[in-house]
Amino acid sequence: MRRAEKRWRHSWYRQAYCYPRTMKDGSVLVYTSVDTVRKATGIEWKPQNKVHAMRILERRRAEAHQPAIAITTTITTQEAVETFIQYKLSRQSKNTIKSYMQAFERYLTAGHDLNNYIAWQKHFVEINKLVDISNSSKSIYLTRIKTFFKFCMEKRWCDYNPVSQDIIPKAEAKGVAVPSDDELLAILRHLNAKTSQYVKFICITSMRRAEALALTADSIKEDHIYIRGKQNRDRIFPTNIDILNKFNVQDELFDLSELLQYIPFGWITTYTPNKNVTNACEKLGIHYTMHSFRKWAINRWRSIGINTELRSLLAGHSVAVQYKHYASMANIDYFNDNFRHHFTSITHER
Repeated sequence: MRRAEKRWRHSWYRQAYCYPRTMKDGSVLVYTSVDTVRKATGIEWKPQNKVHAMRILERRRAEAHQPAIAITTTITTQEAVETFIQYKLSRQSKNTIKSYMQAFERYLTAGHDLNNYIAWQKHFVEINKLVDISNSSKSIYLTRIKTFFKFCMEKRWCDYNPVSQDIIPKAEAKGVAVPSDDELLAILRHLNAKTSQYVKFICITSMRRAEALALTADSIKEDHIYIRGKQNRDRIFPTNIDILNKFNVQDELFDLSELLQYIPFGWITTYTPNKNVTNACEKLGIHYTMHSFRKWAINRWRSIGINTELRSLLAGHSVAVQYKHYASMANIDYFNDNFRHHFTSITHER
């Protein structure tokens, strides 16, 4: 059957119709298309649902063809901000509210009418030149302002959103600083026992901080750790390969088998260990984060000759070859065979 024959067409408007769309779980839902604008209905594609679907289609066609309502409501920027806070920020976290308030204080300083989008655009460009903050911060603040003006458009207080994409600066890519061995040992000496064990664990496994905290006793298998990875990319980390799991940094022993007994680490969020590391670094006059220890582990793997593919598999990098080609998660046999072959070849070369 041709695609057009599967549609439920509007009785007289040719650019409006319902069509079936197959979802990831295999279900088939009804979607509407009005003047090429497509929206979900949430109902299944079944003959008994056709009447309901066509009613939704007609309502959406009527809404799409309503004459534009002129902006007649006059409201000040301050009044709009207060309304936005009341309706949109009341259930947000303190940090989110703080971010919005900082954006308002920096960028909504002009007294322009909300509907004068050209004046607002010029104002935002000028503010970007004057404020002494990073492009990353500017990008965050202007994205907040964009959300505010979107709300104003929904309320019909303005016609256009003055925050176009070209006004928002591109955030700089930040490199990750990696501690030297001396700095790493100094940080460990300034941490309490629990945080020190957590940092050592990341230095061995290169897990992301949230991945490490999400581990439970059930995550520890006979010869590997099962990791719930980023973006549902689960992976394993082998516990039976000595070159990965047991080594010395100067006189300090890093032994994964000893650290496994402390899982789960017991923190609900990453706030406490992050704060402990920050305080330790401040005392030492250096600046590193939990991600620095993940990078330290990957650098160590590189230094002992582990190739790019194996490093990507171990660290769960999204650029790994197997993810590009949608291959399944590597099992423990894959690691055992590759490490045996890889390090045998290195030994022969030397």
